[in-house]
Amino acid sequence: MNLIIIGPSGSGKGTQAKKIAKKYKLTHFSTGQLIRGHIKKKTALGKKAEKYIKTGNWVPTEILFKVLFPELKNNFILDGTPRYLKQCGLLDKYLEKHHQKIDAVIYLFITTKELFRRRKFYGDKFQDASRTDNSDELFRKRLRAGQRTMSPIIKYYRKQGKLIKIDGNRPIEPIFKDICTALSSLS
Repeated sequence: MNLIIIGPSGSGKGTQAKKIAKKYKLTHFSTGQLIRGHIKKKTALGKKAEKYIKTGNWVPTEILFKVLFPELKNNFILDGTPRYLKQCGLLDKYLEKHHQKIDAVIYLFITTKELFRRRKFYGDKFQDASRTDNSDELFRKRLRAGQRTMSPIIKYYRKQGKLIKIDGNRPIEPIFKDICTALSSLS
């Protein structure tokens, strides 16, 4: 089973992806963590990516996929990609070439009000501590960018019949239960 989890920054994608990966024995690919690993190791790709991240921008598709594709094997959950409609098609072409496909896309819908409530409540523990782009200003910038690009991605996967919309405004366990219920229909 190959899955994608999408939603705004801070919606709980990483938390849910880890739980899904454990339950269904999938490899969890957080593109943000993969990129940050390259930055920490000071690889050529990491140095290029860091320039974008420091300004609160997303890493360009070319760099992102050069980091992700060598790692991508069957039975995975992708967290943090795709961010643009163009990436959906490129990902599909890559997977098709390797006799794979995306089985489902989990969309965590969450209100902006809830995102900021979580951010205030959890403080420094709100997102991955290795992030260098977690200031209020850069967080707002990521949210605005996500809002602009998410709609076409949602339409793309809805049209394919792969979209599973989950209410992400609730605690972790009810969200996870709803995800598992929806995924049970894939088996």
